[in-house]
Amino acid sequence: MSTKYREKRSFFFFLIMSTVAAILNITHYQSSIGLVFVVIEIALLLYLLLRHKYVEYLCLYTIFISMSLEFTDFANVSYFYNLKDIRLFGLNLGIWLGVPLLILFFINFTSIKKRVLSELGMVYKFGKYLIIMNFVAVFVGGLLLLCNDNYSQKLENAWSLFFGETYQFLFLPMIYFAGLAVAILFDKNNVYKLKIALQAILWACVIQQIFGYVFEIKAYYGGTTIALSSNVTAFTPLLMVFFFHERCMFPKITGIIGLIGVVLSFLTGAGGKGIIVTVLVLLIVEMQALKSKRRVVKALGFILPVGLVLGSVVVLNIAVTKNDVLAWKIYSVKSLFSFGPDWISNMAHSPRIRIGEFLNVFMEYCQKPWLIITGKGFLGTVKDYSGIWDNPIVSYDAFSDNEWNAGIFYNMHEITSYILVFGIMGIRYAWKYVYYVYKNFKYSIWLIFGAYWFLVYYGFSFTIAAFGCLVFFYSIYEAEWNLNKEGSL
Repeated sequence: MSTKYREKRSFFFFLIMSTVAAILNITHYQSSIGLVFVVIEIALLLYLLLRHKYVEYLCLYTIFISMSLEFTDFANVSYFYNLKDIRLFGLNLGIWLGVPLLILFFINFTSIKKRVLSELGMVYKFGKYLIIMNFVAVFVGGLLLLCNDNYSQKLENAWSLFFGETYQFLFLPMIYFAGLAVAILFDKNNVYKLKIALQAILWACVIQQIFGYVFEIKAYYGGTTIALSSNVTAFTPLLMVFFFHERCMFPKITGIIGLIGVVLSFLTGAGGKGIIVTVLVLLIVEMQALKSKRRVVKALGFILPVGLVLGSVVVLNIAVTKNDVLAWKIYSVKSLFSFGPDWISNMAHSPRIRIGEFLNVFMEYCQKPWLIITGKGFLGTVKDYSGIWDNPIVSYDAFSDNEWNAGIFYNMHEITSYILVFGIMGIRYAWKYVYYVYKNFKYSIWLIFGAYWFLVYYGFSFTIAAFGCLVFFYSIYEAEWNLNKEGSL
């Protein structure tokens, strides 16, 4: 059996599993069919575990978590039937099903240390320090909560919230670091299947978008309707980088699928991050085309901007008339640049909240400079020193009622959350990682996906974290493998 045939067979198997999970999770998230599917998922994973098929286990484990719905208020329900939402002793099933990988890692640690960690190189370096940072965040955050910093114990269920923040940040990186090491130790020849599973997940996200759009499966956000879909859909615009990149299955089709995903996102509820990443990816695609040595591709590079402008005008005109979310995001961007004496007062709530977050975190560290090195850890809080959040109507959906009632805030967005939790220690780590991605993404295009998760979504979502952790660790592994391969030639 040829290698190409095995790769295609694996890809279509993972695509079928991802698609089935994607469709069932948006159509039967509260029915007995959804519950039966959860039982099947668990049984299949346990079967793979007993057969010592650790690569396939990690692949399907990621597929089942990534395709789980996460935020119940989007669907106006109180629970979902999936690995993310069903809990046992306070932990969701996703965590429990990751525990066997941690156990295998520690049982085989001597062999892993001798045969694997030396090969992992940069994976080990970035993984080790990421996990150390998280343990520091557990210690500092727990100590500050114990000392009632900012009267943080006024938060309802403060210790439960602290534990939730801890496992959201800490457990999955540990599981995936351990899982990759175990996979390499026992089944190194099949590790390539991990990137095939990543690609299959993103294809399935677009299939899910198409299905939801055709059958009008809706969710609710900010008082408007959006498409009900997996959070991992946020990564589908990045598929367009494969238009002129050969290191994936069906690169041209993958690029087109990414483009379809972008169009559907704009038609059904593109957020601010989706708009920004789409623009950045299109710039990358344009640079890839212009750098190509093939004349046809280079010619496409000159034609592409014209086509994109015309296509954008058509899609935006359709989207803005149908989609209040997109119209609101466009207004938010415009308000960000409407400078004047009442610039912040007149700004839309989304950029206003983020500017307030940055200022308040900065001012928190000015008040307590001894915490700037380690950050404030998990459930680290700030007050509204800047006064930008004084109007709850403007800030209505940015923070929970619990935070508003206590007058302290921990639920920051994007990089500000990262800075609050990890401080200068985290900034230093992020700089080293971004520099690594910049220098080495030519050896693994998946590094761009890993960087997008780390810089934008780290700690935001459990389901995104499953996909993000796998692509974060695997992309570094693939980059190192290709770099060493090039060096040996």
